[in-house]
Parts: sequence; structure tokens; C-alpha cells
Amino acid sequence: MCIRKNKIKMALCFIALLFVCSCGANKQSPSNNPPEDKEQTETVQADLPEEAEPVVQPEAIPPANATEPKEDPEEEPEEELEKRPIEPVLTVWPDADTAAIEAYRAILQENATFVNTTNGEYFDITRLKEMTAPYVDYPVEADSFSLVDLDHDGTPELILLVPIGATVSIEILRYEDGIVYAFGFSDRACNELRKNGTFWASGGANESGICSITFSKDQCTVDKFTYCTIPDYSIGEVKYFVDHKEVSEAECSLATDEWMELPYADWYECVDENIDVVFSLDINDT
Repeated sequence: MCIRKNKIKMALCFIALLFVCSCGANKQSPSNNPPEDKEQTETVQADLPEEAEPVVQPEAIPPANATEPKEDPEEEPEEELEKRPIEPVLTVWPDADTAAIEAYRAILQENATFVNTTNGEYFDITRLKEMTAPYVDYPVEADSFSLVDLDHDGTPELILLVPIGATVSIEILRYEDGIVYAFGFSDRACNELRKNGTFWASGGANESGICSITFSKDQCTVDKFTYCTIPDYSIGEVKYFVDHKEVSEAECSLATDEWMELPYADWYECVDENIDVVFSLDINDT
């Protein structure tokens, strides 16, 4: 009897113990998603960049005091800019010797000759190759012409620009006593011609400067009046002159800069149209 009661008590105790353990286990058992894993997942998701929304640029809003931009006037085509009025030669030099002007026009129109001062032979404008570069195997013709009073006697000289390969020959034609004399220069000896009759000449590495020229029939004299020179290469000293007076380098540079501001001579293409315009005045009636 006592043994049976003891067994019953033990059974009841065992059941009670199982109940208590079961309740405790339900309270303390971890969840399927532990807190650590949850925090890690949230951190990773926070690091993922969100999909960027398209950005719409706002329209530019002008300031309150803005004004409408002014339209620049249409630039004239380059061809139009080159078509400036050409003044007849006797309008520019009203006191010029009309016989000289008539002779120049006849030469340009292949109707007159001139004397080559190098050898005294007569040529016309169609024989420039024979006169200036007989050694080349291609045509040589005057490209353009200019009229400038080089010696300031009131009558201009006719200057021809004659390309010869990569170089240029300058032919100065001057009328005197019924004859037109031709004086030939290389492009280094006569370039940068200005309207006042002066030009730039280079005698090589030792000398260069501003020049003028005078004539006496078949002779000409070039006067280099503002220039720099090295008289003696063994010494190497550079000397500077302005109007034939020795000056400092700065004074010579200033005089040269002022000369560079002078207007260039006008050049015209050697075509009938330009010749007709430049010599448009009927000089036989003047």
C-alpha cells in the first residue's frame, strides 16, 4: 500500500517537473531571427544605394536687371570688304605729269615699253620673265601694281610686284623726259612699302632699316635713314640711327614702331578692270 502511494507521488512529481520545464523553455527559447542577425540585415540594407530619381534641370532665369542681348550686325563677307573704292591716279595726285600717267597705263595694257636700267635694253610687260628670271621654266608675270610718289616730286612711280617662285621681284618704273626707266629690287631690298614712299630694306644680318629713294634718269639712290647696323663683326657692337643720327636702341625702336603705324601702299591686281578704274580719268583732256 505504502509502495503504491509512493509510486503515485513520484509520478505526480515527474509530471509537475515536466510542466515547469516546458513553461521555462517556452519563455527562454531563442527566436528564429536573433537580434544580432536582424541588426546586421538592417545595416546592409541601409548601405544599399537607393535608386536615384531623374534630375530635371530648371530653366535658366535671367536676373531682374538683365537686358536682351544685342544682335551683332552681320559681318560683311571678306570679298565685300576688299571692294573698297579706288581713286583715280590723277585724283590722288592732281599735279602729276599726265604724260607719265599715260605711259604707265600704256605699259600695263601691253602697249608701251620701258628701259631696264641694268642693261639698257627695252622690254614690255609681257617679257618680265626674260628681264627678271630667264633661268626659270615657268611663266613670270606681274601679280599686282601700286602707284606711290617715292621721291615726292608730285608724280607717282609705278611699282610692279613680280612673283618668282618663292621670292618676289619689285620693279619700280619711273617716267622722266619721255622715257620710263625700270629699277629692279629683291623683296629683301624693298618691302613693307608705305604710302609716303618709304620702305623697309635688309642688307643681311648686319644691317636693316627704313629707307627712301631718289632718282636721276637711269640712276637711283637708296637712303637708309633709320636703321641698326654692325659695322665690325669682330667687335660685334650694334649701332642705332634715327634720321642719320646715332641714338640709343630704345630711341631707334620707338622710331621704328612709329613708322610701322604708317599706312601701307595700295596694291591692285593686274587686271583690266582695275587698270580702267585707276586710270579712269581721260588724261588727254586734262
